[in-house]
Amino acid sequence: MDGIRERAVLVVVVVFVCIISLFHVGFAAPYPSYVYDFWHQPVPAPDAYLPVRAVSGRDLGIGDFSDAQDLAVGRDGTIYIADTGNNRLVLLDASFSLVRVISEFDRDGAPDRLSAPSGIFVTGDGEVYIGRCRWVTTYLGSLQRAGRL
Repeated sequence: MDGIRERAVLVVVVVFVCIISLFHVGFAAPYPSYVYDFWHQPVPAPDAYLPVRAVSGRDLGIGDFSDAQDLAVGRDGTIYIADTGNNRLVLLDASFSLVRVISEFDRDGAPDRLSAPSGIFVTGDGEVYIGRCRWVTTYLGSLQRAGRL
């Protein structure tokens, strides 16, 4: 009798597992993930990140991004986007709302403009470094602290 009872319990457990597996919900990216091999050919890869939200320049009310090449996130959650083709930096808060757009700044008393910023890095102290601009990158950090940006 004990053998029949054990088999019945086993059958119930197997059926229960099968039913649960039918309702299993997985998380998959809405696009295929890939990397490039040595010959620059795409190779399928596991999903490293899953998007939570997409934000465009139009969504922000500042026009389309043009060849945006980099972004960085500061310790305070500020998101910095190097919008290369538009010669500007776009700053968003942690909830993806527009904080400001920087395309001009005061450089030693004279107006100056960003020129194709292609890389961006934010230090732990909030210093912002911009790659491939014609001005010294520490200006942005010092101007931020002085409130002149």
